[in-house]
Formats: sequence, C-alpha cells, structure tokens
Amino acid sequence: AQFVRSRRAAVTIQAAYRGHCVRKNLKTQRNAVLVISRAFLAWKRRKEAAGFRRRRRATVILQRRSRATTAGRKERAQFVRSRRAAVTIQAAYRGHCVRKNLKTQRNAVLVISRAFLAWKRRKEAAGFRRRRRATVILQRRSRATTAGRKERAQFVRSRKAAITVQAVFRGWLVRRQIEEEKAQRKDLEECQQWAAVALQRRHSSRAFLCAFSSSICLRTSQPRNTAWTVIAAFRDRTN
Repeated sequence: AQFVRSRRAAVTIQAAYRGHCVRKNLKTQRNAVLVISRAFLAWKRRKEAAGFRRRRRATVILQRRSRATTAGRKERAQFVRSRRAAVTIQAAYRGHCVRKNLKTQRNAVLVISRAFLAWKRRKEAAGFRRRRRATVILQRRSRATTAGRKERAQFVRSRKAAITVQAVFRGWLVRRQIEEEKAQRKDLEECQQWAAVALQRRHSSRAFLCAFSSSICLRTSQPRNTAWTVIAAFRDRTN
C-alpha cells in the first residue's frame, strides 16, 4: 500500500512536473510563435513596404523615363525640325555662296581669257611686226648684198679695164719714152758729129763752145724739138 501510494505520489508528481514542463514548453512555444509571427509580420510589412517603395521608385523612374522619353522625342522632333531648317538655310546659303563664287570665277575666267586673248593678239602682232621687220631687214640685206655683189663685179670689171688701160697706156708711154730716147741718142750722135765738124772749122770761137755746151745740156734734158732749135740757132750764128 505504501508502494502504491508512493507510486501514485510519484506518478502525480511526474504528471504535475511533466504538465508544468509541457505548459512551460507550450508557453515558450507560444511566445516563440508570437515572436516569430510578429517578426514575420514585421518582415512581411517591411518587405511589402520595401516592395511598395521599390514599386513606387520604379513607377517614378518609369514615369520619369516615360516623361523624359516623351520630352526627348519632342526635343528630338524639335531638333530634327530645327536641324532640317538649319540644313535648308545652310544649303540655301551655301548654294548662294557657290553660285556667287561660280559667277565670280566665271567673270574671272572671262577677264583672264579676254586678257590672255588680248595678250596673245598683241604677241602675235608683235611677232608679226618682228617677222615683218626681220623680213624687211633680210630683204634689204639681200638687196644690199646683191647690189654690193653687182657693184663689186662692176668695180672688178672697171678695175680690170682700168688696169688694162693703164697697162696699155704705160706700155705706150714706155714705148714712146724708148723711141724718144732713141731719137735723142740719134740727135745727140748727130750733134756730136756736127760739133766735131764745127770744131774742126773753128777752133778759136768761144761763143761756139758756149753754144755747144748749152746745146749739149739742152739735148740731154729737153725733148727733140728743143735740140733742133739750138742747132738752128747755132747755124744762124755761124752763117
């Protein structure tokens, strides 16, 4: 009976202790579940809040991107229109500049071509004048050369004729001089013969000697007529 009571008391104590432990564990588990559920709920709320913030931030970003894209498209369209307008204006201005430059270049080309043609004409005219002047000079020189040759030939012919005439005249003079010398020698011989005869006739006449000496001098220096004049004068004196 004591064992039964002890066993019952032990079972009761065990049951009470186990009940206490179970209740304590249940309380602990309940507290843990509460803590866990609160932490989970808080995490879930934080997660939801973070998700909401992320979604809001993403929405804001998307809205900004959308607005920026829309504004960018508008700006792009405005830029394209402005660029097209600028390109059109630049093309018009460049076309105007090109046409102006082309007009200036064409005018310059016209001026240069006119100046070149005028210079070419002047050069051709100057060349023609030079060629004409050279032709005239050549003609003059050719004519002068031809005339000079003719004059030279005429001079040579005249010189040959003059030389021939001079040779003939000098030959004639030489022949005449030889003939005169022969005549003078002959007269001298005759005078000497006559003087010898006269000397034989008159030895004492001084006038005869003077006349003889003068006649001898005249015969040696004067021509034949003078000698005959002296002889005639001497004969007149002797007679």
